[in-house]
Amino acid sequence: MSSSRTISRVQRSPTASRARVVEAVLFWQLAGAPAVARPLVRSIALLFLAFNLVHALLAAKYFFITPIIPDALIALCLAVAVVGLRG
Repeated sequence: MSSSRTISRVQRSPTASRARVVEAVLFWQLAGAPAVARPLVRSIALLFLAFNLVHALLAAKYFFITPIIPDALIALCLAVAVVGLRG
């Protein structure tokens, strides 16, 4: 398989977009969770925060800056949410 075919396949892969949609729907549903579920919501937010940070590091190592920006912004928003859920 030539490298142009491999690159073409990678560019058409919608996996990252699907992951972002699943993430958005999950947090949308969790936004309406009652106050007693705050520890659960916080642990899920921490899990996604770690995922986005690791994904940003992998993107920095193997790709270019474009995929890093959304991961960094999402990680920042999740960090703010985790801090807000502490109280």
